[in-house]
Amino acid sequence: MADSVLSLVLLAELGGCLIAWHRLQPADLAFGEALCRALALTLVGFGLAIQFLFATHLARFPWLLDAAAGGLWLAAFRYGRRRFLAEVRSALATAARFPCAWLLGAALAGLAVTVWVAPPTNWDAMTYNLSRVLVMLRENTLAPRHVANFRQFSFSPGFDLLHGFFLRYGTDRAIAAFSLLAYATVVSGAYALARRRGEAAFALRVALVVASLKLLPLEAVSTKNDIGAAAMAVACLVAAARLLDRPGLGALGFLLACACYGLSTKSHFALFAGPFTALVLWARRRELLAALAGGWRRARPRLTAAALLLGAALAVCLASQWHNLARHGHPFGPRDEVARHENADGLAGAAANLVRYALDVADVPGPWWYAARQRLHDRLLGPGKGPGATMAFHAAAYAVGNELREDAAWFGLLGGLLVVPCVVAGLFRRNDTLCQITAVSLVAFAALVCLNITWFSFNNRFFTLFFAASAPCLVAARSVWHDRRWLRLPVMAVATLTLLAATLANQDRPLVGASLLPPANPPWEASILDRPGGRRGAYAAFFDGPLLLDYLTGGIFPGGRGLLVADTDSVVYPILFYGRAQDWLLASRQAPLVPVDGGQADIRDCAALKALIRRFDVTVVMEEPAALACLAGEKPVMTTRAPWGDVLVFTAGKNAVGIGN
Repeated sequence: MADSVLSLVLLAELGGCLIAWHRLQPADLAFGEALCRALALTLVGFGLAIQFLFATHLARFPWLLDAAAGGLWLAAFRYGRRRFLAEVRSALATAARFPCAWLLGAALAGLAVTVWVAPPTNWDAMTYNLSRVLVMLRENTLAPRHVANFRQFSFSPGFDLLHGFFLRYGTDRAIAAFSLLAYATVVSGAYALARRRGEAAFALRVALVVASLKLLPLEAVSTKNDIGAAAMAVACLVAAARLLDRPGLGALGFLLACACYGLSTKSHFALFAGPFTALVLWARRRELLAALAGGWRRARPRLTAAALLLGAALAVCLASQWHNLARHGHPFGPRDEVARHENADGLAGAAANLVRYALDVADVPGPWWYAARQRLHDRLLGPGKGPGATMAFHAAAYAVGNELREDAAWFGLLGGLLVVPCVVAGLFRRNDTLCQITAVSLVAFAALVCLNITWFSFNNRFFTLFFAASAPCLVAARSVWHDRRWLRLPVMAVATLTLLAATLANQDRPLVGASLLPPANPPWEASILDRPGGRRGAYAAFFDGPLLLDYLTGGIFPGGRGLLVADTDSVVYPILFYGRAQDWLLASRQAPLVPVDGGQADIRDCAALKALIRRFDVTVVMEEPAALACLAGEKPVMTTRAPWGDVLVFTAGKNAVGIGN
């Protein structure tokens, strides 16, 4: 109950910031565009603020973030001119006349229920998206030393750190709220871009098409960071639309702020932001240079301060690259790990990857297509891995039981049959600057992904940005798919069914029970509204039952020190979260050194590891083969199982001494 109340308070704070940003938007913006900008700035504002706190080692003072929110509210009250509630009432009265608006509202409500009820149990979240936030909070830095895997240190943390808004106060209920905000940014951005070129009914239909692209609503209730990068791409589109129509410093600042923050959400965001920002600035170079010159004459101190703030934001957003370069000699992490994720086969690998992604984007439901896709791949590229791939193009990922699972789903029928053709056609629309710039940037993004990133079966997430940012191309193709009623009706029907399926029957977090759904293999998860054990039960399932988390939650040694020795793929988040009565230090073969007695002990040394379990109040050793073999003769107080191996728990008593920091 306490965590629910706390989460409600934090959601109210988040909503207050959204309203504040909306009040500060220019008065001449339409409501949809102002709302999209306010949503984006809520993400950017909190994202940059949290990163600044970590960069200055002030993250140990969680109230500073609340103080910053209070400062924003005061600024909005003093300088804001828009009226949020009045505009919302007017927008709802208009939207109530359109079925698409009701459908979008119902879908957002269903996704909000999922965010509130379902815990974030995705593998990425458990191993690094959320666990790294707890590790960074403990060490009060963006560059933690004690990690379970390199991903907790090396991957861009900008969107993951938003979850610290909840975790700093010990709650993770509604922690996916930022993903839902990012999804709302994408949908409202699609509406705003379409509304610039057409009536409300058309704009709502474009928004529905984008909202229904299957992976987007699935990621809206997760804590993975891909939808955060997509939201920043859409915010850049909205900024560019205004910049191209009315070049000004305000629109330029919004574009650059979203581009900077986007770089901190996913490193591959640069593959889109680089060409897109360059093309937009080049298209309005004369007007922007004139605006900058005028701004310099009229308000030199203000322009200088804005430039310095933007430079500081860029430096902080690239912090993970600086830290990686200093620690590993490569801006993206350890060289051997980076090499595993790179396409090592050049143009041949890129061409092969393009074929694989083309087969994936043709997201036709039904087992007949899964088998046909595999046969097509084997005929074109041969069985097994082939060039450009790290894993085989395997049929196991394509099954009815994975159609609506975020790790395997793509973007539905409309992604392949409508969005991709519209983007390709957008390359040739010379009379629509925004559409052409967007299409060039998206095609360049896709080509660079094919060229640089090796193929995995779960690379669907890399294309979240591509499909989320497709609205200008859909708008430009209005006469093809929308104005022809015989095409518009089936498009709307497919969009409606896909969105409802992704909202109600998310195979990781379904709102409806399996008895109401068709048989699937892998089988459906139980409805999130009817799961035994509640939220903790979902985490306890990783450990073969509730015993481990119950034991650690009890706070065996409140304020004591805990050592967690884990494998690089271990699910460590539930232990760090529920066992927070202890101060945990992580160790693994990728970060094996543990500070002790002013020196360091190496967990790879069996004698040192045996000594360590007698120094820490509680030690959990999970799935790390060498450590488990070393401690086979010791007597744990508890044993259980995790997904990849055994878990041993040792205690050394309340008065363990000699532990370093």
